[in-house]
Amino acid sequence: MNHRRNAANRTAVTLAGEELRTFGEVRLCVFGSSMAPSILPGDFVSIKRAAFHDISPGEVVLFLRKDRLFIHRVVDRKFANPADTSPESWLITRGDRLCHVNPPVRSVELLGRVVSIPAQQ
Repeated sequence: MNHRRNAANRTAVTLAGEELRTFGEVRLCVFGSSMAPSILPGDFVSIKRAAFHDISPGEVVLFLRKDRLFIHRVVDRKFANPADTSPESWLITRGDRLCHVNPPVRSVELLGRVVSIPAQQ
């Protein structure tokens, strides 16, 4: 059963990435609780494709890591060498209810920015 669930997760991740690349937008149901109370399990969020250099601290992004999708808030940006013109930089992200930051998010892992979060009742 676990093998079947992993295959389904990989398929969902692939489809979400393809839809963002092809159409520029996707709507996903959130399963995790790391962004509570801003985003709760069962909420549907809209994500739009975004250029890495257009993302700023405070925004919520969708990224792919190890065949899993994550929606976390950007808390900082780090540059490989601010003195040179190297395009290499990373986003530092964290779930709103978590105490620790994630490993840095590289540009190839970024899928888009969350543009719509349902209003909490």
